[in-house]
Amino acid sequence: MTVKHSVTVYSTLKKEPVCRRCGETPCTCRSNHSETLSSQPLRIRLDRKGRKGKSVTLIEGVPANSPQTQELCRTLKNRLGAGGTVREGGIEIQGDQRGKIVQLLAEMNYKTKLVGG
Repeated sequence: MTVKHSVTVYSTLKKEPVCRRCGETPCTCRSNHSETLSSQPLRIRLDRKGRKGKSVTLIEGVPANSPQTQELCRTLKNRLGAGGTVREGGIEIQGDQRGKIVQLLAEMNYKTKLVGG
């Protein structure tokens, strides 16, 4: 009895992973992997923990260390007249600015979602 077709069960050879989007190896949709901010719902919440009672509005769901994120933070700070920064968890804007941020992001065609009370 001879086997014409064999299936590899386990291999120690390093292979490129198959792309989940295009199903190709190597990936042919590499340029499309960086998702834009507008395709993701941005979560907006108020945080006071560990800040000595000061309020900070957090915008979560943005990619960290992205030029697009830096530009969005800069625009929000200028339009709101408040300080802020980009951290690993998202964008932090000083004060309770939730309503204004939702309105500004809606004008910029971003999907938003208020989280928390």
